[in-house]
Amino acid sequence: MTKRTILAIILSVAVLAIYSAVVSRMYPVVNKRDTSEKVIILPAKESPATMVGVIQPEVSAREYITIETDKLKIVFANPGAYISKVELKEYNAQFFLEGLLLASDEQNCNFKAEKTPDAIIFTYRDNGREIIKRYSLFNHHYSIELERTVRYLNGEAPAHGYQLWLNNKVLRQSAQDDRFMELAISQPKTIVRKGLFALKTGLVSSGNFDWAGIRDRYFTFIVHPSNKGQGVFVQVTEGQPQVSLELESQGLVSPETKNVDKFTLYLGPQNVEGLAALNLGFENMLYFGFFDTISQMLLSVLKFLFGVTHNWGGAILLFGFLIFLAMYPLTIKQMRSMKEMQLLQPKIKELQARLKGDSQKLNKEIMQLYKEHKVNPLGGCLPLLLQFPVFIALYQALMRFVGLRGAGFLWIKDLSQPDKLIMLPNRLPIIGNEINLLPILMMFSMFVQQKVSMSTMSGSSSAEQQKLMAIFMPLIFGMLFYSMPAALVLYWFVYGVLSGAQQWLLMRSRRAE
Repeated sequence: MTKRTILAIILSVAVLAIYSAVVSRMYPVVNKRDTSEKVIILPAKESPATMVGVIQPEVSAREYITIETDKLKIVFANPGAYISKVELKEYNAQFFLEGLLLASDEQNCNFKAEKTPDAIIFTYRDNGREIIKRYSLFNHHYSIELERTVRYLNGEAPAHGYQLWLNNKVLRQSAQDDRFMELAISQPKTIVRKGLFALKTGLVSSGNFDWAGIRDRYFTFIVHPSNKGQGVFVQVTEGQPQVSLELESQGLVSPETKNVDKFTLYLGPQNVEGLAALNLGFENMLYFGFFDTISQMLLSVLKFLFGVTHNWGGAILLFGFLIFLAMYPLTIKQMRSMKEMQLLQPKIKELQARLKGDSQKLNKEIMQLYKEHKVNPLGGCLPLLLQFPVFIALYQALMRFVGLRGAGFLWIKDLSQPDKLIMLPNRLPIIGNEINLLPILMMFSMFVQQKVSMSTMSGSSSAEQQKLMAIFMPLIFGMLFYSMPAALVLYWFVYGVLSGAQQWLLMRSRRAE
């Protein structure tokens, strides 16, 4: 592994480490509070811009009704006929949001429930109005259709609209996972994205929007109203961001007229195929950051390889091999450029000694030397420029890809987590309470590569530098990668071993020449 390659990797990993540290400080983990089934909601008597400071009534659920599909286990709650909790059966995971879809004008309404084979219907009636909420469920998909019908019996509807709350509670796990939580709002021509725990009470977005959603590392909740939404508002209570949609006024109606609002909901994994199947632009919720396009391309290749191997670990091995092949011509060019530069070092040192006091002439002579020997000092830069975005894009993709969650390979139980070969009874410095084998193997392979590189170095100064690198570089990378997902470490280990083998073969051919 050449010095420039190592420098590029250090810069890449340093960016990730600094980013993780900054985000961890921005979104610290708070003590978890048991809010039970208390739902805090603001009445929709004022416009979003003037809602701050409104008294917050509390509603406690008294009745629970459970409905199951092949994909979801949903617990509905009363009063309010809202979704209390959701379990994702395929992933054996509790959904990260609770208290979903409570309307501001239904908080004290005790609905009657009726189950049908493909839906659950809630009905409420008093002297002034009748409300019917129909949740239509689908057995083979993570979508739900909500139809809310309101009939005003006295013939006159309120002049204001109402709020539909996306969530009451967010289940927090760690600072690392908090940084993946995001509010996204699909507006005409753009998508607004905000870190969920960076939000403050107030209006987040005004004007029409197509859909709004919240996501964590792997899963997402998206709501698409049939009528354009009017705004998105956030209320932060005891560190809990609660997001609501401001919906337009029903207006004046006659007793015979029904006001029907329809909503398409998605509660499931951030899987581009499942999101795109609804044909509502939900796939735009999936976003991997600055190098999003590269991340999407790499993820498509990884999914194709999974179709060949039927195992995500095997797909990552093949993926590392393909990336190595793609980089092979550029890496060869880089190694040759570095070798040529190394051969010119004695002549450059001679020029430096002879023209010690004349830097302008020294630079001119060095450039002339490069020209005579047809050496481009920047010849090894192109592979580095390509490696940097690929590494960052792959990191972002693998960190968010739900397919790796719970996927096993060899001794690794979950590729989305460190491999955790051995769990220790007590926590130790740096490594914590687990021994991860993959980072150790990666450190060993890097050490071997550095030893191989040292065998080609001539001159005491270069040899001493290589000796230091052979010791410190594996240790630094081992610490940086130790707590990263096993999938990323596995990829980097495979890529490093192949690059080391390539380097050894190239040096062997050089000796033969």
